[in-house]
Amino acid sequence: MSVTLDWGPKPAEWDRVFAALPRSTLEQSWAYGAAAEAAQGHRVSRAIIRGEDRAALGIVQVLERPLLGVVRICEILRGPLWLPGTSHADRAAGHAAIGAAYRLRDRRLLLWMPELVESPDSHRAMRAIGTRPVITGYSSIWLGLRPPVEKLRASLDGKWRNTLRSAEQSKLKVQVNRGGRALDWLLERHDAFRRTRGFRAPSPALIRGFIEGTPRKSDVTIASAALGSELVAGALFLSHGTTATYYVGWSGPQGRDLDAQTLLLWRGIEALRENGIAMLDLGGIDTKRAPGVARFKLGLGGEVFTLSGTWL
Repeated sequence: MSVTLDWGPKPAEWDRVFAALPRSTLEQSWAYGAAAEAAQGHRVSRAIIRGEDRAALGIVQVLERPLLGVVRICEILRGPLWLPGTSHADRAAGHAAIGAAYRLRDRRLLLWMPELVESPDSHRAMRAIGTRPVITGYSSIWLGLRPPVEKLRASLDGKWRNTLRSAEQSKLKVQVNRGGRALDWLLERHDAFRRTRGFRAPSPALIRGFIEGTPRKSDVTIASAALGSELVAGALFLSHGTTATYYVGWSGPQGRDLDAQTLLLWRGIEALRENGIAMLDLGGIDTKRAPGVARFKLGLGGEVFTLSGTWL
């Protein structure tokens, strides 16, 4: 096969490839794998995907866990990721190599969410390697951060921009840092909210695992809003390569009354730009289950995308 999987890369090489990806995903970052290993007990396998000349074409990270002691559930979340210029043929060969490495007869059941947008071509590519769709696709929004701040602001939905202006004129005091009290406060409220509402969301243990596993403090951006000495809202952004993800946002009643999350998201965008982040994943939208959140994120004017789903 012209494309091979080079398992067990060193972190330095992984990071070099990852830094060259124009749109990376949090779930394929080294730190996310380390967090899943520490917080959830997964075994992590990583491979550099190489062409005939041994040059890197992309990367793939796989999370594995046992099921009833009979099979291992193997998950690829939003991967593999390909370097710019990788041909369609090499990508197809890479997908085939990954599929061949995880076979049910080896007691390995692969649940695969490829970073492929929903399209007939994507379905043909996944069916060509013998997989079938089992879960509908995840949707989110890409927001490019390269344009000047003034241009980004001008591209906001008019209502969103007016809300931002109102929040800027309020008594909210915003701070942007890398952790500390604001992070602890936000994760406590995020955890209580997800438990009370009973919805699936990243656990504080997974988030802290990422924070502890990333070598760069700048990969963590926490924006918090206070009224006087009381915190009323927080937003967490996690960076991976030249991309970041808006990962957690929470506002209390006072924060919601003053549209604090609008202000925090904007201040987070400004901070990420200053730190060299070129692309922001707004962390998912669901127009059926959370239409208000979806409208809020759509107001930023980014590029909406839906992936092809999870395949078995």
